Amino acid sequence: MRQIVARAHWLEQAGCGAIAIPCNTAHFWVGEIKRALSIDLIDVTEITAKKICDMKNDEIREFRSILLGTKATMQHSLYPQTNETSFGEGFVRCRKRLQREAIQIIADVKCGNTAKARAELEQLIHQIRSFAPDVIILGCSELSAISGDLADDDDVIDPISILAEACIDWWRKENEPVTQDRAGGE
Repeated sequence: MRQIVARAHWLEQAGCGAIAIPCNTAHFWVGEIKRALSIDLIDVTEITAKKICDMKNDEIREFRSILLGTKATMQHSLYPQTNETSFGEGFVRCRKRLQREAIQIIADVKCGNTAKARAELEQLIHQIRSFAPDVIILGCSELSAISGDLADDDDVIDPISILAEACIDWWRKENEPVTQDRAGGE
C-alpha cells in the first residue's frame, strides 16, 4: 500500500487532478489511499457497483452475481456478492474450482499466454452461465484485458471499461466551460 500511495503522491505533485487505479485488488486499500490524497481517486469498485445498480434498476440486493478475480479480491468482497447457496449445491461444490481456473487465467495473462487465457475465459464464463447469474463481474484487470467482446454481453461486467468511462466523464466535467450556475453566480 505504501508504494501505491507514494506513486499517487508523485502523480498528484505532477499536477494530476484525479487518479484511477485499474487494479481491482489495490482497492482493498481505497480508504487509506483516498485519505492520503488531496485529489480525487476514481474508485473502480464504487463506480462498478453503481453501474450495476443503474443497469439492474437499483435491485442490486435482489440479483445474483458471481465475481471472478484474484484470491484477495474474492476474500475482501470488493464487489457486491450473492450468497453462494442461492446458486444451488452444484455451484457450492465447484466454486473453488471455478475460482482456481480464474486465478490460472490471470496467471496466463501475466505470462503473455493471452490467446490461451482468452479461450479459457470464454469456457469459464460458459460454465458460470449454467448457474444463471444476473451478472458475472470480471474483478481483475487481466481478465478485462482479454475479455474483448465477452464484455459486450449484458451479463458480463468489465470494471476497467467502466473505469475508463468514469475517467473520461471526470475529465469532461472538470473541463466544461464555467457557467453562471457552476461559478456560483445568479
